[in-house]
Amino acid sequence: MSTTPYIRYRKRRAWNYSLAETLYVQTALRPVYIIHCGPHLTVHIDGMMVISAGYCWDGATWFPDFDSIKRASVIHDALYQLMREGYLEADRWREYADSVLHDCCIEDGMLPFLAKAVYRGVRLGAASAARSDVLTAP
Repeated sequence: MSTTPYIRYRKRRAWNYSLAETLYVQTALRPVYIIHCGPHLTVHIDGMMVISAGYCWDGATWFPDFDSIKRASVIHDALYQLMREGYLEADRWREYADSVLHDCCIEDGMLPFLAKAVYRGVRLGAASAARSDVLTAP
């Protein structure tokens, strides 16, 4: 996976973090058209995912926000957002997103056994985060 090797971010109150600089991530995604998922998330047809400055995310859920998980968590959250918004099929792409999380953690210096624990945690507990959050009323 080819990606910007670091992130610059700000600590926030409502969301834990917001990107201070745009993050570029080469993914295995190959959409037939450019995906614009909100103002800060774009996926190009060559698989380049662009997470723009200003993108907010909550960091790692159930795991301490070590530096070695911060970049992985923003990429993982963006991939899950694409699933929730209906741009990616969760049945097909969730395991890929979780593997990217694991691999980024290791690339950023996390011990392999901890990265495996993070991976197992999202495999066991994050399925609901990939489901659509669109509600209907009345």
